[in-house]
Amino acid sequence: MLKRIIAITLVLILALGALAGCGKDKDSGGIPLGSDTDDAEDQNEQTLTAPNGESITLPKNITSVITVSPAAKNIFDELGLSSKVKASYDVDKDSTNDIINAKPDVVIYDNGAAIDTDAIKNADIIAIELPVCNSMADVKKHITFIGNMMGIATQDKVKSITDDLNVMQLSTSNIKKLKVYFELGYDSETGKYMTIAPYSYIYELLSSAGGDSIFGVDSGYEGFISVTADEIIAANPAVIFTLGSAEDITSREGWDSIDAIKNGYVYEIEDIAPSFIAVDAAQAMHEVLSPILFGDKTEK
Repeated sequence: MLKRIIAITLVLILALGALAGCGKDKDSGGIPLGSDTDDAEDQNEQTLTAPNGESITLPKNITSVITVSPAAKNIFDELGLSSKVKASYDVDKDSTNDIINAKPDVVIYDNGAAIDTDAIKNADIIAIELPVCNSMADVKKHITFIGNMMGIATQDKVKSITDDLNVMQLSTSNIKKLKVYFELGYDSETGKYMTIAPYSYIYELLSSAGGDSIFGVDSGYEGFISVTADEIIAANPAVIFTLGSAEDITSREGWDSIDAIKNGYVYEIEDIAPSFIAVDAAQAMHEVLSPILFGDKTEK
């Protein structure tokens, strides 16, 4: 009888120990920083979840990267990793052959880039897509992923983005935001202008800076959109920002009735790629909008 009691007690102890072990693994994950799994047979590899949700196995020591993404190039530069970037190509250029011949460890490309990703992958080169950013949370996710991939901590830099945007947001939180048209470009095939609506990271940046897109929550539009000149003129923005030429906008036929053009409030934004540059662009917009919002700027 005593032996039976001892045996039962040992079984219970082992069972409880196993359960405790399971709970511990669940909490800690047993996963090294920057890795999604610790099961890779090759200790020189790491498995991460890419920004588009794919699970990707990568070398732990990445020595050569090619970017087909202005945002990715900026992120590498800001993280002190520019020496790892062997080449950077424009998203509109088909650089497939150049990439294959260069044989980098990794290619990071924007969604919609003019490259043949199947051919690149068939050449045993890892190709990672950066999806369109619908929010600044997506931008931060891209930064964190690249940091994890390269073994670089990004918490402080990501926090600085949040802090900078919060400071701007708070400074104009009790004031009605200015109606803004942000021109991304012009599509000659459709005759429409590309701009922003809710659920795009630039919309969030503009809001933090003190502006509100003329195609806001009541417009029925979402994300990055194409609109007609008539829609823009009818919306009558108080301020216009453009990635192109301010002179081109002010000289357009029929646009001289827009308040932004009548008052001279048309400004060029150098770059607003979804990376650290985006915060610089938000600060540039904030510097334009704040004096108008607070009455420190007179009409031209």
